[in-house]
Amino acid sequence: GGDGAGVGGEGGRRMTLKVAEGRQGRGGNRNLHYGDGKGSGQESIAILESAVASEYIKVAPADVIEQLRQIIGTLYKCIGGHR
Repeated sequence: GGDGAGVGGEGGRRMTLKVAEGRQGRGGNRNLHYGDGKGSGQESIAILESAVASEYIKVAPADVIEQLRQIIGTLYKCIGGHR
């Protein structure tokens, strides 16, 4: 939310925090945080796509979306496809 600064705004910030928390966690807590981070990454992509659809921006930055998809894929692998 807010000013939309950064990757996907609030979703991007949450993803970063959840990944950092997950790195410090163990077992189920790690998977929980990584799963939340994955969801926040997906939310960031949706925010960018919505911004294009609402004509707030002309085009979503393809390199940013690709980076988000790579991070989401990595988190998916880390949690074994759960959540």
